[in-house]
Amino acid sequence: MNIASPEGVAAQADAINTAPARNDDAVRVDLWLREFDGLYRFYLPQPQMNELERLCGERGIFQIYGGLTAGRYSLGDQPVNMPHEGQASARDIFETVRLGLIGGAVGLVNGERIVVTAQTASSLVDTYLRPSPLERAWNIAFAILDARINGRAATKQEIAAGGDSRTAVVPDDEAAE
Repeated sequence: MNIASPEGVAAQADAINTAPARNDDAVRVDLWLREFDGLYRFYLPQPQMNELERLCGERGIFQIYGGLTAGRYSLGDQPVNMPHEGQASARDIFETVRLGLIGGAVGLVNGERIVVTAQTASSLVDTYLRPSPLERAWNIAFAILDARINGRAATKQEIAAGGDSRTAVVPDDEAAE
């Protein structure tokens, strides 16, 4: 079926209208990862997505995501990376992580809540990722964009707190550190 035909357009509209809602309290587009020297929140709100697109050669967010996705597979429940098939640049990877930290704006280090500034984010990327194998940074960048594009299931704690991904909800098991 030609998607530009009236039937194709109608089929697309039906698919969109019957798709599950992705903007409810059960879906989030931020995530918490234990990386670097603590637990950090990663989130790409619109200003950081715009900056990522600009820094990555004016490519759209889906093009950047496609580059990060290339070379990634699953074997059962296990992820399998084939970096020789990857299409992401080092800039795509490092900037996704840096801007995700800036957008996330918060972390827990030694049980203390910290504010993540642009300077903090740059320092974390420069200290922990740039000197390390790229595959680690590739995995983090993929997780950030995958959460932003596809969403992730909200935890019970996040649902109880209400709101959406614009509000940081520290995971329960980490708040007691």
